Amino acid sequence: MTAAQIGHKAISASAGSGKTFQLAHRYIELMARARHLSALLRDACEAADFVASFPVVGTLLGIVCGADAGAVSNFDEAKRTDERAYAAFFRAMLAEGVALAPGAYEALFVGLGHTDQVLEAIGDAAHRAAATARAELDTHPDILEP
Repeated sequence: MTAAQIGHKAISASAGSGKTFQLAHRYIELMARARHLSALLRDACEAADFVASFPVVGTLLGIVCGADAGAVSNFDEAKRTDERAYAAFFRAMLAEGVALAPGAYEALFVGLGHTDQVLEAIGDAAHRAAATARAELDTHPDILEP
């Protein structure tokens, strides 16, 4: 079942309950915020020529780094991520004041506190961080461990 189907079922089930409808509305808002953050991060990385994708499932967001990562739909595919590239991006985002999940296979959670203003600030930080990470990888291509 897709996230859209889950959201639709939640709205359908909530027709008789205002409280349930409010919860479904919040869930749909979180899904939209996750997609928005994914797009901001994608655009930032593309601008810096830092290869990464940001798949969204419902309200969760993943990060997959490296040219060999490709589309990801399970853990075996996620293991293709370039861990060194992820570590470079993680460190650069942390230096910008944005704490991502420390492990390359962990999900990011978007909350109701992540307003448009906060998401845009994260996107701005990602532009700088992606450029920093790309420069680190270009400067030290022989380093295997971050």
